[in-house]
Amino acid sequence: MPVLRSLLILTLLFHVLAVQAQTENKKLSLRATPQVLGMQRPTGFVIGYESVMNYDISSSSPDYLGSSSAEVVNDRRLLLKMKAPVVNTDKIKLAAGLYYFQEEFSFDDSEALQYPLYRSLEDKHLRSTAFSLNLILSSDKDQFLMIRLKTELNGDYTSFKDMF
Repeated sequence: MPVLRSLLILTLLFHVLAVQAQTENKKLSLRATPQVLGMQRPTGFVIGYESVMNYDISSSSPDYLGSSSAEVVNDRRLLLKMKAPVVNTDKIKLAAGLYYFQEEFSFDDSEALQYPLYRSLEDKHLRSTAFSLNLILSSDKDQFLMIRLKTELNGDYTSFKDMF
């Protein structure tokens, strides 16, 4: 038992000394930032691809469209994200980001394509495009101001000419 106690005390002492050495070696910032120490930095570039196959979809509308159901053979989703710093100083941090998402539907039978909603989903793909700016202004060690601007366009556009 005394050996176990001394090992526990040595382990605790080693841990305290290691943490103290790490904090002494780090240069502490005197400006406030919305960061959590020890947390992983955000990813700068993301590519995602997802394909969901063979599921049923049903739709109902009280309007002239009526109701229908069909089987989706393939639902393909593509995601692209990019975020990069533009200005990175002690007082000012500015990051710009781009976002693109596309979703394509493929239906099993041609009878489902008689329903206007499913025909539109098969013919035109759904897209989202966004641009964002994140600004952090640090005034002193206790205060900061964060400003986020984002513009996003969602729809079934096929080119930049169709967007406007």
